[in-house]
Amino acid sequence: MKKIIPVLLVCLILTSAKPNVEYFKVHGELFIQRGQVANDTKIVLYQDGDQVRELKGKKDFKFDLRIGYDYTLVFSKEGYVSKTIEVLTFVPNKAPKSTYKSFGFDVSLFKEVEGLDLLIFNQPIAVVDYNTKSKKMGYNYNYTRGVKMEIKTAKDLVFKANNLGVDPKELGVKLLSASEEKDLNEWRERLVNEKIDEIQQINEGDIREKNVRVRK
Repeated sequence: MKKIIPVLLVCLILTSAKPNVEYFKVHGELFIQRGQVANDTKIVLYQDGDQVRELKGKKDFKFDLRIGYDYTLVFSKEGYVSKTIEVLTFVPNKAPKSTYKSFGFDVSLFKEVEGLDLLIFNQPIAVVDYNTKSKKMGYNYNYTRGVKMEIKTAKDLVFKANNLGVDPKELGVKLLSASEEKDLNEWRERLVNEKIDEIQQINEGDIREKNVRVRK
């Protein structure tokens, strides 16, 4: 029995480090303003910076994302402004499956405007992660609030240029500068790292607590 107990203890700790489900599902539709989804339309999925999937000419999308990774989905079409959504699949070990089973969203692409550099779209238009207070997966409120006005300003400017035939340079609208875009990227990275650290600390605390109970 003395030899069996340590093995059981190790197995218990390893099992407690695994989430309730292996995948988090994301799904939705891609829309093209004043255009159609065609062969030059792409949806590319990255896992921790490495490309893992690519869909071409598809309007509907559905991906099974492994728990414990940083994903980005890039939506693009030739002649249109690309958009990115970041999805963090880090969840507490004790989180019920129902709180991070799936999440849906739609993405709409609009046409590029010649000479207009929309740096805001170099960053994700949204970050999806697990909120430890509401205990469910959804949009990161702090990030969404931080980029909302910049995205709205850029979209309004493109709308006037494409629909009203106005030269955007003559409107005097201030868009995100290169230095501001760099600051925004650094801020987003801090938010992401803080979220990952928060989940990891919760999981490590659960393992330590279970370890103590087993020893007793």
